[in-house]
Amino acid sequence: MPPTADDELPLPPGGPPERWLFRGLDPRLGVAVAVIVDLGPSGAAYRAAVARPGRAPVVVVAERLARPRHGLELRGPGLWADHVLEEAGRRWTLGLEAQAVALARAEPDPGEDARGDPVPLGLDLDVEDEGPAVDLDAAGYGLWTWLRGEVLVGPDRIEVAAAGHREHRRGADLAPAPLLDWAEPGWRRAGDGSATGG
Repeated sequence: MPPTADDELPLPPGGPPERWLFRGLDPRLGVAVAVIVDLGPSGAAYRAAVARPGRAPVVVVAERLARPRHGLELRGPGLWADHVLEEAGRRWTLGLEAQAVALARAEPDPGEDARGDPVPLGLDLDVEDEGPAVDLDAAGYGLWTWLRGEVLVGPDRIEVAAAGHREHRRGADLAPAPLLDWAEPGWRRAGDGSATGG
């Protein structure tokens, strides 16, 4: 069965921690995009990354954000991000305006500040589901997707059509989710010039 709006949207405050993950890779451009939203009982965290061949990955890491009162709109210093369920089990839209950093070294650990050169980052993406939902153990589900739209990195405006997937998990024992390493078989590390989907 496809997920319903109750499956997709945040539980009321006081529920278990939740995570939404969206990621994809444009096989034509080698551009990879990832967004991770974590909600806890008292707050939220946001991470996003764009990786391009031959360029330093650009990331946003925002911990200790206020939990949104409605939906998944997050705000913080130098950050606005929104994630809108347009149709359950079919389509989301993702928006981001943030001050990011072009990493000076490998991906930061969750909870660690990203270090590098500052650069503006923006996302305006439609996420369209492909195929049925797949159970990811008792904690959640995942769907194969297409991410289509604009990625803005500094002065660069990039039109992407990225094959990928999204996940929604709930539970007290959510393990840290990698931002730049693709978890699905067939995906290689993005940002090293060899990013491909298989």
